[in-house]
Amino acid sequence: MKPRAPFFTIVLLGALLLLAQASRAHAPFDCSIRVVVHADSAEVILTVGRALGADFLKPAGISPGQLSAGHLFALSPGFATNLFAAAADGKILLPREADVITDGLEFQFHFEYALPPAKSLGLETKFIPALNPPRTAPLVLTDENGNIFASAILSPAKTGTEFALPEKLFPPDRPPDRSENFEKPLAPPVVSAVEKTAPSFAQFLQLGVGHILNIGAFDHLLFLVALLLGCRKLKPMLLVITGFTLAHSLTLGLAALNLVSLSPHIVEPAIAASIIFVAAENFRRTEKSWPRYALTCGFGLIHGFGFARALRESGLAGTGMEIARPLLAFNLGVEIGQLAVAALLLPLLLLLERWPWFARFGARVLSALVIVLAAYWVWQRVTSSGD
Repeated sequence: MKPRAPFFTIVLLGALLLLAQASRAHAPFDCSIRVVVHADSAEVILTVGRALGADFLKPAGISPGQLSAGHLFALSPGFATNLFAAAADGKILLPREADVITDGLEFQFHFEYALPPAKSLGLETKFIPALNPPRTAPLVLTDENGNIFASAILSPAKTGTEFALPEKLFPPDRPPDRSENFEKPLAPPVVSAVEKTAPSFAQFLQLGVGHILNIGAFDHLLFLVALLLGCRKLKPMLLVITGFTLAHSLTLGLAALNLVSLSPHIVEPAIAASIIFVAAENFRRTEKSWPRYALTCGFGLIHGFGFARALRESGLAGTGMEIARPLLAFNLGVEIGQLAVAALLLPLLLLLERWPWFARFGARVLSALVIVLAAYWVWQRVTSSGD
């Protein structure tokens, strides 16, 4: 009975560390960037979470409370220079419009630039260091119909890129633009060489692993922990992991292909609620495994929607059958990350089960902490949805 104090100290410390990350959503990126090119203009659309959006608005002296959900809030065009530097054929573009809108869960910053006839469009980000590890951001170039021309994954090692523009955007008889906005030389160059290819299979694989290990899909991992706490032997643990994997892989594929769809206002609170349900079920300590496998698969389907939304909304995976290869790589990366975490948890839980106190009370104590944290997530996501 003497080891209880150290045990509780470790448990409470771990709970506090998790609570520090509780506001982070179920997504592989802190942000996404979409560039929409028109015949005479370019739009840069930056989507970020609530915390990051609030940080971005601070230089303008704007608090999230000043923004009404669903309504555009005009920003000074110069605000764009806090986040981006844009250039056409190496000449700086100055923004002419800027605004922001929020739905309570995310902020969407919108900047519009006049675009002269050009062969390439470059974009340099200034906020990558402010992102959470591994500090990656998807960037996609499309036309006004949503056709993807090119995409890239930005990081601290590559904070900007330059895309080749389709010639059909610029009619041959269109006179060149002589606006002073395009006469200022870009020095030093802030973009890399022209890119026409999408991220590789390896990059999507790394993205999936990073979603679990680096960025911290804490709700996903906590669900896995809650599942494993209800198992006392290795075989049930492995079957639980397999069932969860198959289930979320199924909905990941269906949702990413747009065959099924659920609003994030439903999915995000449902994911947190699934953690509460599984953790509460641990108090029964039943040895009947099959009901638990069914429970695992059912909630795994819900988690798949979270992964799919994250991948699809980044725009990196393309549309239709183009998504098959990125989908496979991303899902494989998710599974590698999940198995890596399980490989650490399984021996630890099996070892702790040999401790009489833990075998009797440990799973319930940890499950109670999981319930408290997940309940906070439910409250946070439901109230955010209603903003």
